[in-house]
Amino acid sequence: MDQACSRGTCEFIVDVSNWELLCGIWQLQSPKEVVELLRNAHAGKITPEAQLVLVECLRKSQRLYPPERNYYSRLFRALVLAVEEDRVELVDELADLHAQNLIRRDIQFEAEVTAQNSADGWCYKTYAYNLEHPSTLQSSGSSDPQQQLTITQNLHGTTVHHHFGLITLKLAVNLFEGATGCHEWEAGFMLAEFVFSNAGLFRGQECLELGCGAGVVGVALSRVGAAVVHLTDGNAAAVDNCRLNLAINRCASSPDSSMPNSQVVEVTEMQWEQPCALQPDIVLAADVLYDPGAIPPLIQQLKSLLTSARGKVTQKASTAYVATALRNQATLQLFLDHAVESQLDITDVSWQARQSCVQLQHHLALKTQRNNIYVHKVGVTFAT
Repeated sequence: MDQACSRGTCEFIVDVSNWELLCGIWQLQSPKEVVELLRNAHAGKITPEAQLVLVECLRKSQRLYPPERNYYSRLFRALVLAVEEDRVELVDELADLHAQNLIRRDIQFEAEVTAQNSADGWCYKTYAYNLEHPSTLQSSGSSDPQQQLTITQNLHGTTVHHHFGLITLKLAVNLFEGATGCHEWEAGFMLAEFVFSNAGLFRGQECLELGCGAGVVGVALSRVGAAVVHLTDGNAAAVDNCRLNLAINRCASSPDSSMPNSQVVEVTEMQWEQPCALQPDIVLAADVLYDPGAIPPLIQQLKSLLTSARGKVTQKASTAYVATALRNQATLQLFLDHAVESQLDITDVSWQARQSCVQLQHHLALKTQRNNIYVHKVGVTFAT
């Protein structure tokens, strides 16, 4: 494995199995699972060559928001046990990396991370998504190279380049830390994939998300070139954390109408019971069907938003996309029944969302939950 990398622009030379290992480390996969990935990629044994691969993967993490040191400590302990079990020697490079407190970070960058991660119970995770599809390559995307990655693979003597975007999020490790909205809910990630895969639907549009949580959908909307991105959540802690994650991913507003690709991105606290004066073209929501009691105000807000946008000059019917990880069939059915009673049109687009051409790479939750996530397109029928 080789690497040419300066702060911001990275080119990695890895094979497919090592790419999964790198993604696992960035997403803080459990040390036991990381060790198994390493074994599987090297004929079932933690060989010296396998250990050197891990060293390179750990060093690459310093170009992102690094995992906490205790994660590296647990990973090192798991690796030492595996090395002893496989009856091989621990390579000096890995031992040195651990002795140097596992990873060297420049002082300024470490100070930034420490300041933004001062509370216990929080972590940073980085996710990669493929950029090969024309819908993402033609979108505004992220022009900041720190948010992009190129992997070079030697395939039967031919050099193949794979391009990826990167999303880094500050997340609550515990569901009870910093509000549930700061957790990594899988339906939000699949909705972000849907946005990336259907960039033409969202480019140039005014979009509003209900229950924005950590902000992964907002990052996707910003990168595909939505003209206006309104992100809302009913919890103040989630709003603050989402605002931080937008800054991490370089999704700040540039509302200069004289610029050809000016964009407004904002995060505000909003309860669904509150009247909303916005007139978005597209409304999005993910993992919002957690409480049957919240469904009536959600339906009322959706209908209000979809109806208000009808008054725009374009007279184009607005649309909503609601993504749900199925945890209770009765709750989802309650939402669908209330929507029909409120004269909302519901179309199940789950199959298209699950087959999105742009996907998060080796995403831990989506590996097992993708077929359990539903996406519904919501509209309003207007009399002609």
